[in-house]
Amino acid sequence: MKRFGVIAASMLAIAIAGCSNGSRGVPAFVENFLTTDVRVETDVAGAAASAKQRICCANGVLYVVWVDVRNGQNDVFFNKSTDGGRTWLAADVRLNTDAAGASVADDPEITCRGQSLWVVWEDARDGEKDIRLQRSTDGGNTWLGADVRLDQDAAGAAASGDPLVSVSQIDGRSLTVLFEDDRNGSRDILIRSSADGGVTWTNETLVNANGAGTSQSDRPRLSRVGTRLYVTWMDNRNGNNDVFFNTSADNGATWLAADVRLDTDAAGAAFSFDPAIDVDGQNIYVAWVDNRAGALDIHFNRSTDGGTTWQVADQRLDTDVAGAANSFRPIVACAQGNVYVTWIDQRSGTSDIFVATSNDRAETFNGDLRLDTDASAAGGVDFVQIRAAGNNAYVTWEDTRDGARDVRFTATTDGGESWRDTDLRLDTDAAGAADSRLPRLDIDADQVYVVWRDSRNGQNDIYANSSLRR
Repeated sequence: MKRFGVIAASMLAIAIAGCSNGSRGVPAFVENFLTTDVRVETDVAGAAASAKQRICCANGVLYVVWVDVRNGQNDVFFNKSTDGGRTWLAADVRLNTDAAGASVADDPEITCRGQSLWVVWEDARDGEKDIRLQRSTDGGNTWLGADVRLDQDAAGAAASGDPLVSVSQIDGRSLTVLFEDDRNGSRDILIRSSADGGVTWTNETLVNANGAGTSQSDRPRLSRVGTRLYVTWMDNRNGNNDVFFNTSADNGATWLAADVRLDTDAAGAAFSFDPAIDVDGQNIYVAWVDNRAGALDIHFNRSTDGGTTWQVADQRLDTDVAGAANSFRPIVACAQGNVYVTWIDQRSGTSDIFVATSNDRAETFNGDLRLDTDASAAGGVDFVQIRAAGNNAYVTWEDTRDGARDVRFTATTDGGESWRDTDLRLDTDAAGAADSRLPRLDIDADQVYVVWRDSRNGQNDIYANSSLRR
């Protein structure tokens, strides 16, 4: 494995040296981040805590949602930038349409296509949390007069949470909202679908095929290609948690009658949890955390036929001694045959970022590689995010090498063969002076966008930085 070398830095970094052995340098746009990051919300800086930011970008416009306590309890807020994150709406927009601060709105998620936006969140206005939705068809200029409740039991009667929203990037109208729900006792994975962009909805369907309320189904993760949906989650039907998978070919209307267990040791023999998924055509890639060897390792399985068949034996991706040190929080990204799995790894005694890369649709992996470029064991990392497009992949994380947490970034443009010699810091206050946490990453054509929670002003605010082609 090789890394990219930095020649000079006049922004965060401007020029990158070509690597030996013919490796390509990182394109200039990956290095040209804003010299000053930008605060997204428009109340007084540091006056009220903001958190749980989420990001989506389309056609050069960046959209951000978050929760904010300026009104007493969490509300869901929205803002957007049409110039790569340099400037934002003068007044951010509250999306939950009950009285401001009257109840807790939490855990928002956003998806977008063109100028159509959909935001979902947990909402406790009726008692237990329900799933609520807002939508805009004009890039966030206007929204529904009243948000919409999506779970179909009695309002506030049972807890619905952890919503995920996804729209087909092919037709822009096939929309799904996936969530956990405990109305039947143990948590189930439920989904509602729309064929007209959220105007009308189907009834709920059950994703876990073992029957409603028969086991605890947690941490669902959703990926899609057109109207084909792929869901993975952890489930304790066999005792300890295993990792399960199901798929729908019709935007969630129907599912496989028998879901599939992806960890291939004895059912329930070890604790398999925290799955991550990404899909490229008929190729499905799932990674998770597994303690079958003692400490936590990263395990992986794949399907090349849309989920019909899987590897007979899953594989371990971290290449230290099995079970010798904890590896956890995997993220999967894939594009054009390249597959990347990142995780947090404690083999050095502190937390580092490792990546395993494949350039043949996960037929083989090229070992693993540490991506944070400070001295080993010099600081800790957390909350890694990765996105991939073509031969490019982009990674952000929070990092304590300078004291408090900063947001760091690295990239590859050759399918993971080489990465930057020196990672970049994206928060532009003094290094380590305040906590910059939980970065969220998205990409759009030749731009990279990152937003995070930042305490430099006292209470947490939401900040953003972007790489811009010049």
